Amino acid sequence: MRSGTSLAVTLMASTALIGATAPLHAASGTVANPALPPTSAAAPPTSTIQQQFDAGTAAIAAGEWTRALEIYTALETKLAARTPLSKSLAVVRLRKGQALNKLGRRDEAVATINVALPNMSQNDPALADDRSEAISVLADFDERRFDYSAAVAHWRSALAISPTPLGQLRASYRLIQIGIFVDPVAALADSDAALALVAKHPEANKDWVGTLHDLRGRTLLNLGRIKEARAELKTAISLLGVLAAGGRINLSDAAARSDAAIAALRDNDFEAARRFLAYSGSVNQSDDGFPLGKNMVSPACGGTKGPQPDDVAVVEFNIREDGGVGFARPVFFSGKRDSAVEFARAVAGWSWKPDELAAVKPFYRAQTRIELRCTMQFSRPETQSLLASGYARWAELKSIKSFTPSGTNEAQQMAQLNLELVARTTREGASSINNLPLLVALSQNNVVDQQLRANYAVRAYALAIAAQAPAVPLAYLALNAWRFLEGSSGGNPRDKYHVAIAGALSGSMIALDSVASATLRIAFFDSLDLRNRDLEGVAALRAVADDDRLPASDPYRVGALTRLASYEFGKGQVENARSLFEKTGLSAQQCALVDATPLQTKGRLYASDYPEGAFDFGFGGWAVVEFDIDAAGATTNRRPVVAWPPFMFGEPIANGVKRFKYQQTYRPGGTLGCSAQQYGQRFRFSRGN
Repeated sequence: MRSGTSLAVTLMASTALIGATAPLHAASGTVANPALPPTSAAAPPTSTIQQQFDAGTAAIAAGEWTRALEIYTALETKLAARTPLSKSLAVVRLRKGQALNKLGRRDEAVATINVALPNMSQNDPALADDRSEAISVLADFDERRFDYSAAVAHWRSALAISPTPLGQLRASYRLIQIGIFVDPVAALADSDAALALVAKHPEANKDWVGTLHDLRGRTLLNLGRIKEARAELKTAISLLGVLAAGGRINLSDAAARSDAAIAALRDNDFEAARRFLAYSGSVNQSDDGFPLGKNMVSPACGGTKGPQPDDVAVVEFNIREDGGVGFARPVFFSGKRDSAVEFARAVAGWSWKPDELAAVKPFYRAQTRIELRCTMQFSRPETQSLLASGYARWAELKSIKSFTPSGTNEAQQMAQLNLELVARTTREGASSINNLPLLVALSQNNVVDQQLRANYAVRAYALAIAAQAPAVPLAYLALNAWRFLEGSSGGNPRDKYHVAIAGALSGSMIALDSVASATLRIAFFDSLDLRNRDLEGVAALRAVADDDRLPASDPYRVGALTRLASYEFGKGQVENARSLFEKTGLSAQQCALVDATPLQTKGRLYASDYPEGAFDFGFGGWAVVEFDIDAAGATTNRRPVVAWPPFMFGEPIANGVKRFKYQQTYRPGGTLGCSAQQYGQRFRFSRGN
C-alpha cells in the first residue's frame, strides 16, 4: 500500500498451531516498520512448541523480524525431525518465510514459502490470513523480477483468500497497479470491484477512495479513453487534494496530479498539464531539479515485441539512502503493453551517489516519475574496453579470484564490493593480487566517489605491474587509471593524460605490443580537440593504420582508417577519404561501429529555450536528447529519451539541439554520419534569494 493513505496495515495473527494440545488465540498487532531497529526486550524462556510459536507471533506483531526468524527456524528444526511430519510445520515455514522477506532475504523467503504452501489446508479459515500474506510475498517478488503476469496471478490469489476487507484492498491496489500492463480491461473491472468494496466499509476514509479513483483513471488513460480518464482523475484529486485547505501534498495526491498531467497532455491541454505538474510537487524541487543518475540507460528499441522509437513511458520509482533504486514500475506507456516492463527494468538499474541526493527533498526520493523513450544506440564499446577480454584471460590464467556482486544496481554492488575487498585485504593483505578484480570494479562503479575511483584504479595498475602482467592487460589497467588524470577529455597533448600515454608509447613493454600500442594511440587521438588532432593526432592514427602486425580486419586498424578517412574528408580531400575508407572493407552502416564520434563545432542552448510553462510555474528540470548526425554534420531525428519532470523539458531541448553542428564525417554516398548521439541539458530555476 502506498505511503499517504491512512488505513493501518495489520497482521491478523490469530492462527492456532494445527494439532496443538491447547487452543491458541494470539493477539493481533500492527506490523512495525521493518526499517526500524527491533526492541531490545527478549522473549521469555519457552519450554513447549506452543509457547515458542506464541513468542514468534509476538515478535512478528512487534516487528522484531530477526527474533521471529530465530524462533521459527528453531521450531522448523524441531518439527521437521518428527515422524510423521507435523501439520504445523507448514505454518511455521510460512511465518519463517515472512520474516526472511522482511529482512530482505527474498530468494530464501520465496523458496521457504513455496515449500510451505502446498502442505497447508486451503479450507481452514484460521490459516487464510497467513496464506494471503505469504502469497503477497510471492507476488511482490514476481513484480521485483519484472514477471508481471505471475505477479498479477499471485495478487489475484491473495485477494481471493484474504479474510479481511483491508487485506482485500491491499491486494486490489497492487493488482491494479501491475494489471494495467498485463490486461487493462481486467484492471478496470478490478478497480470497480475495489471501489464497491470500499463503499461497503465506512471506516475506509477518503484517501482510500481517492487512491482507487486514481488507479481507475490511470487504467482508462492507458486504455486510451482520455476524456473518461480526466474525469476520473478529477474525482481522485478532489478526494485526495489538501492544497485548497492549505495542507501539505502527500504521495497519493502527487501521483493523482501527475496522472492528471499525463491525461491532459494526451488531450492536448498543455496549460492544464503544466498546472498539474506544478501542483504535483515539481515546484518544490525547482532550484536544482532532480539530478541525473549514473548509467541512466533506456531500453533498446526494436524487435517484434520491443519498444519503438515513438513509444513514450512514464516510470515511477524511489531512491534509497544508498543511492540505489528501491522500486520501479510503469504508470503510463503509449506502446504495446508487454514492452512497458522493460522501462521499469531499466530504471531499477540506475544509481546515484548519496551526496548527489543531499539537495533532493526526501519527498522526491520517496516517489518520483520520469519520462522515457527507448534508445537507438547500438553497443559501441569504448576503446579501452576492447582490451577487457585480454585482461580477463590473463586474470583467469593467473587464477585470480573473481567476484560478481549480486546487486541490481551500482549502489548495491558498491556495498558488496567494499565488503569483499575488506575481507580479502584482512585475509591476504593489501598487496594480494586477488584484490585486483575488486579494485577494478570499484574504479568503474559510477556511484563511488571520483577520487576514490582514481585511487582504486591506481592501486589496480600497481598490482598488475608488480605481477608482471603482459602488455594487453597492463594497457587496459593503465588506461583505466590514466582516465582520471587531468586532461583526459580536454584535448591538449601536453596535459597529464596525454603525457602518460606518450610516455608508455616511447619504449615500454606496451609500445612493443601491436594491440596494446594501437589502443593507446587511438585513445590519444580521440581525446584531442580539432586543432591538436591536426598537429599530433593524425600521426598516431597513421602508425596504427600502417602497422602490418595487425590483420587488415583488426578493429583497431579499421578504426584508425575510418578516422583518417573522416579527417581527410573534413579537409576537402575526397579522393584520399575514399581511398582510406575502401581499405577498411566496411559498408557505410558498419563503419559507425568503429569510427570516432564527430566533434561538435557550434551550437548551444540559451535561456530562451527554457520552457515557458515551467518558468511561469517556477520549476527546473532537464532532458537527455538522442539524435543522429548526417554526413554534413547537421542533427536529425531528434527526440528526448530521458526527461524530468515528464513532458516538460524534452521537446524544447530537442528543438534547441537543432542548432548544433558537428564535424563532417566521411560516408560513401553521403549517408548518415553518426547515429544515436546523446546530449543532456539542465535548466535551473533560481528564485534569487
